Amino acid sequence: MKLRVGPLVATWYAASIAAIWTAKIVLQELACPATLAAVQFAVAAAGTRCLLPSSSRGPLSDVELRAVRGVSLTYTLGFLLTNAAIAAAAPSFVETVKAAEPLTTVALAGLVLGERERPATLLALLPIVAGVATACSGGGAFSATGGALALASNVAFSGRAVLTKSLKRRHAGSPAARSDACLFYHVARGGLLVLLPTALILEARPLLASAAGGSAAGAARVACLFAANGAAHALYNGVSFAVLARVSIATHAVLNILRRVLVIGAAAAVFATPLSVANCAGVATAVAGVVAFARTKVPICR
Repeated sequence: MKLRVGPLVATWYAASIAAIWTAKIVLQELACPATLAAVQFAVAAAGTRCLLPSSSRGPLSDVELRAVRGVSLTYTLGFLLTNAAIAAAAPSFVETVKAAEPLTTVALAGLVLGERERPATLLALLPIVAGVATACSGGGAFSATGGALALASNVAFSGRAVLTKSLKRRHAGSPAARSDACLFYHVARGGLLVLLPTALILEARPLLASAAGGSAAGAARVACLFAANGAAHALYNGVSFAVLARVSIATHAVLNILRRVLVIGAAAAVFATPLSVANCAGVATAVAGVVAFARTKVPICR
């Protein structure tokens, strides 16, 4: 039986909010963005492997593997920087800055792929810039470190988008190019190979010290939070792919914008982050810009 889009979108939004919420709680207690990312990627890789047919889990050729490694590295760096940003700043602030991702995507697509956007698309970037700047300048949630990390994650995710597009162009017959789920599996598996040694080198000692100094109940609680975040992160990404398979690219882009608005509102409410009039006006302006950007990229069927 085919799943309807409505319940899938609701699950997508709920999992996204749960992923942000549990990530912030974990990172408030332990400064371990790499370990958290490793758990996220481990759950994603394991879950995707179980769902993929065996023919899609096979090894890639050397040329395809090099292309996928580039996608995996940028994707991994994007989530690592996002976790670090959430550790340094309010999640609502981080999500607001991340709404400016179309800016870096357009810039990198022009530099790497030689793509030139229409004037209408470039004009749509202006309210995004103005909105994000306004939202970040108002209220007490501003964090220079968190903002810089979120901007850096935008560059990484934009690099992922550009390299994925290049992969699909140059290796159209590859299983990773034909199936987004197959690509996600190889990307998550490759990212895990990077994150595990990174987490061991940078965070193993303080994590062990924290575990030794705390109670068994506290350690069990943190472990449950890690597991819950990994599950929410994998579900959020997996259901996003399922929604994309059932709607147009433009509709998915608009739904993703609405998701970000809900995440900003939910994060502000859960973590008691004060939102000024400037914050709200900036978010609304940025969202309007992203909607306009999506409409200029792929016209929505009427």
